Amino acid sequence: LRRIADCLREVFGEGVYRIGDDEFCAVAEKVDYKEFAELVERAAQRFLDEGLPASLGPAWRERCVNTESLLDLAGDRMRSAKRGRHRATDLGVDLASDAAVSNLLRPGGAREAVRAGLFTIYLMPQASSATGEIVGAEALIRFRNQERKLQALPSSFIPALEDMGEISSIDFFALSEACATVSRWHQEGRTAVPIAVNFSRRTIGDKGFAERVAEVVASYDVDPSFIEIEITESAREDDSALLRRVADGLRSGGFRVAIDDFGVENANFALFTQLMFNVLKIDKSLVWGLGSERHTMKIIRGLVNLCDDLGIETVAEGIETEEQYRALREAGCTRAQGYRLGKPQPIDEFERRFFT
Repeated sequence: LRRIADCLREVFGEGVYRIGDDEFCAVAEKVDYKEFAELVERAAQRFLDEGLPASLGPAWRERCVNTESLLDLAGDRMRSAKRGRHRATDLGVDLASDAAVSNLLRPGGAREAVRAGLFTIYLMPQASSATGEIVGAEALIRFRNQERKLQALPSSFIPALEDMGEISSIDFFALSEACATVSRWHQEGRTAVPIAVNFSRRTIGDKGFAERVAEVVASYDVDPSFIEIEITESAREDDSALLRRVADGLRSGGFRVAIDDFGVENANFALFTQLMFNVLKIDKSLVWGLGSERHTMKIIRGLVNLCDDLGIETVAEGIETEEQYRALREAGCTRAQGYRLGKPQPIDEFERRFFT
């Protein structure tokens, strides 16, 4: 507890208070969001340097008119971060023996892993349903567990990092890698294809998200049309107005916006009236009945027709069989993605297979 208090005082000065048996509150006054975010990052780094498994819950307001509500928000975020490591354990990760993932799931651990080069992206090809030509790819994150000489599955750490509020570092790493890849393709004279990058519902809620995306892409001198931004459909549950502002901001910047995972649990058709977007990704849970169930085929065809009328492209995920692929073409879906076309693969392997 003394070490945690010392770390907080180093960053926030005297505005540090112990408000519970094992909880502290650090107050930063008269700072803008950027300054506040830097303070939070410094605190997380100090905990990481000291080997302290403390959880941070940052909350900022331009004008604080209700201290209690702001403190409650910070507390909720702190408890969410704390749940992250429990979530990893629930997913079957043995944090005691898997030191690499354990270090990742600590305050600042994701940021540190990015700096240490422990992440990479794989590309999953997307093909035109009409011609079979590769017309795009999706960037999928991979974590290289060097101690065990293997790759940790994203399912073992992504949900936990979302709970912890630490996923932003990884999301923007994937964006940077996608931009670097497209830029290199152009420089080498290759026929570049757009790369889709998926962003967590937590990341898109960050202040200035669309502006930050635009800054990153511009730094690589890449045309925004070559970067497709995927947003999970369920993010509307958090704040539909926020999602609409984000989608509008991205589209006005020249980006294509894709709604991911449509069909998971309770897909809501109000989505089409609440948001303007370019691409709808149909979840594999809907696609798997293609070719074998007439009912599923009618649903997919109706969804595709609706999107066609609205000028929205459709991508069917989880295409694994030739029968599904044929049914997809018959339904008129724009693009296909799945093991039938290619598994996620390292960038150089993707290039050898599809560019030579």
